[in-house]
Amino acid sequence: MSKHQNSGQITTLSVGTIITGDIVVENDIRIAGTVKGKITTVAHLILEQTGKIEGEIKAKRATLAGRVEGNIEVEETLILESKASLSGDLKTRLLTIEEGAYFNGNSATNSKIENKKIPNSL
Repeated sequence: MSKHQNSGQITTLSVGTIITGDIVVENDIRIAGTVKGKITTVAHLILEQTGKIEGEIKAKRATLAGRVEGNIEVEETLILESKASLSGDLKTRLLTIEEGAYFNGNSATNSKIENKKIPNSL
C-alpha cells in the first residue's frame, strides 16, 4: 500500500477493477486495479503496488507504487516508490525515485537552471 495519508475525498478503483477509457476527477484518486486510458486529476493520484495504468497521466501530485506505461505530467511532486515501474516520459517540478524503482524514459523538471559564465582567470 502507498505511504499516502488520505485527508479528504478520494475516488478508489479496487483490485480487480479494469477500466478502459479516460478518467477525469477533481479529487484524489487511488488506483489498485487497471486503467487503460488517460487519467486527469487536479489533486493527488496514488497508484498502489497492484495498480497498472496504460496511458497518459496528468495530476497535481502523484505517488506511484505500481506500473505505468505512458507519459506523466505532474504539476508539483512525483514520487516513484521502491516497487514502482514507469515506462514513459515524465515532466514534474520535483521528482523522488526510491531505491528499487524502475524508470525508462526521459525526464524534465520545471526548475530553472541558471547558466552562469565562468570568469576568465587570466
